[in-house]
Amino acid sequence: MMLRVLLVPTLLAATSTLSAQSAALKVKEETSGLLKQAKIAPAAALATASAKVPGTTLKGAEIEKEDGKLLYVFSFTKPGTKGEDEVSVDALTGALHKVEHESAEDEAREAAEDAAKAKGKNMGAGTKGAATGTATKPTKPPVH
Repeated sequence: MMLRVLLVPTLLAATSTLSAQSAALKVKEETSGLLKQAKIAPAAALATASAKVPGTTLKGAEIEKEDGKLLYVFSFTKPGTKGEDEVSVDALTGALHKVEHESAEDEAREAAEDAAKAKGKNMGAGTKGAATGTATKPTKPPVH
């Protein structure tokens, strides 16, 4: 009986924190229209993700396509730790996809990759790098 009394306040605190995070949930779309494709509501996916990283605070939410899967990706921070926990949930089934901890270095590398991708997408049509140059013939090795 004593155990139930101790667990109720803990569960209530966790529920109220999750409710506060869900109320302010804004999901960034990697590509326009991804949220419309999701079959699972962002708040339901957040509940799944939050259960895997207790004691954390939601830092950001995104929906993206990764390896052909539509995923919600939630970033969480925990007081007293460096980096962030990233939890991905399948946006079509609600199943947990992956939980990983990213160091500050990992985050910086990922941000640089995202910026490079965005820069590539923003280049105008017909500017596909070396594809617009003059072709050169391959050189043959000398015959002895």
